[in-house]
Amino acid sequence: MRVRAAGTLAGNLAFAEPHADPPALLIALGARVVLAGVAGRRELALEAFIAGPYETELGSDELVEAVIVPLPGPEVRVAYRKFQVLERPAVGVAAVARVRAGVFDGAPTLVAGAVDERPVRLPAGELADVALDDRGALDALAAAAAEAVDPVDDLSGSAEYKRHLTGVLAQRAVEALA
Repeated sequence: MRVRAAGTLAGNLAFAEPHADPPALLIALGARVVLAGVAGRRELALEAFIAGPYETELGSDELVEAVIVPLPGPEVRVAYRKFQVLERPAVGVAAVARVRAGVFDGAPTLVAGAVDERPVRLPAGELADVALDDRGALDALAAAAAEAVDPVDDLSGSAEYKRHLTGVLAQRAVEALA
C-alpha cells in the first residue's frame, strides 16, 4: 500500500490497475521490467508482465528493480490521448511511429489502456507507409480500434461508449503525431 500511495512507476506497474495511464504508453514504447528475487534477476516485456487486472508475472519473492524504456530515435513521434471522468481514465491510447516526410515509415504502434482488462494493441497495419493526413485511413483506423477492445459497463461509461471513445482517441493520438 505504501508503494502504491507514493506513486512510483514500479509500484503502479506492479499493482496492474487496469485504469492506469502508464502501461499503455510504456508498452507502445517497448518498455521492459527487471525483476529481482531470491533466484536472481529476470527481464520481461511489460506487455508480458501484466497478466490481467491486478495480476502480474511478479513472483512472490520478487520486486520490480527497474523499468527500462528504450529511447526513441529522432524520427520517432509519440502521443498519448485519454478521456477521464473520474480519478482514473476511462480510455487512454498511446501512439508511437517513425515518420519521414509526412508519411508513416511502416505501421505505427497503438496501444489502448484503461478500457479492457489489460492494455490492448490496436490494429494499425493499414497506416503503413500512408500520409499522416489521409482522412480515409484515419477513419478506418478509428473503426478498427473501436472493434479491437472488449470494455465493460462501469462508472466510466457503457461498453458502447468506451468503444466509441477508443476509436476517437486512437484517431486523435495518430493525428497528434503529425
